[in-house]
Amino acid sequence: MVDNTHQVKHQQISPEWGPTAWAHLSTVRAQSPLIQCITNFVSMDLMANTLLSAGASPAMIHSLREIPDFTPCADALCVNVGTLTAEWLPAMRAAVEAAGRAGKPWVLDPVAAGASRFRLEACRELVGMRPTVVRGNGSEILALAYASVGPSKITATGCSVTALIAAFVAIDPLHAFEATATALSIFGIAGEIGMDMAKGPASLRVHLIDSLYGLDQDTVVRRVNIISFA
Repeated sequence: MVDNTHQVKHQQISPEWGPTAWAHLSTVRAQSPLIQCITNFVSMDLMANTLLSAGASPAMIHSLREIPDFTPCADALCVNVGTLTAEWLPAMRAAVEAAGRAGKPWVLDPVAAGASRFRLEACRELVGMRPTVVRGNGSEILALAYASVGPSKITATGCSVTALIAAFVAIDPLHAFEATATALSIFGIAGEIGMDMAKGPASLRVHLIDSLYGLDQDTVVRRVNIISFA
């Protein structure tokens, strides 16, 4: 039996996270960072509306011919492999390279990374291009770590979180970890509020977007619940 008492004593709710989360959200609203999303067809609408409701500006641009001109102008890049094709992969590579040359952060969502050899190899190649953040569920991260896993059920809400992370990292690229943590927390708060009002999956989508749009300082500071490990 392992005694985890020592570790538990060092876990505590950090009061500074609430103001930090609000500061990040306020900056996104003030600066409206332009987020280029190369993403799957299933989640484009919810991702775009998530970014808009948070105050960011989405651009769902994946054409290889547009990337050299557009990607350097974006504040961050979000790459989601949900509907990966052989035609889209070169555009993803080109966008990542363009973002790197321009010094822009980029976030990778390796959706269903272990579902096929083509998908897994593509995701590992993209990971090798050093994303600022990799956002995935447990099975996707395990697949990237060379474990054997099956496909997982993916929802558009996870893809939307990835886009929101890109927006937060765009306004605080030197503190990508903190920006990621606060983006996840902000989305979680909006989701909790939305679930309290929703009657089912369809209305939850609407209330999630409305809740994210309407978050105020008091709600964010009061409801942020991030544990720091000393």
